[in-house]
Amino acid sequence: MLLIYLLGVALGEKNNPSDTLITKTMLGIFGNVPAFGHYFNKGFSCY
Repeated sequence: MLLIYLLGVALGEKNNPSDTLITKTMLGIFGNVPAFGHYFNKGFSCY
C-alpha cells in the first residue's frame, strides 16, 4: 500500500485526496485495481 501513500502525496496532502480518488487514478494507470468507492467497500465490508 506504499503506492497509495505515494499517490496521495503526489496529489497533494493539502488537497486531502480520498481513497476513491487515489484508487481511481490507479485504475486509470494500471487497469487492474478496483476503485475503492462507497459501493465497493460496502460490498466487501471494508469500512
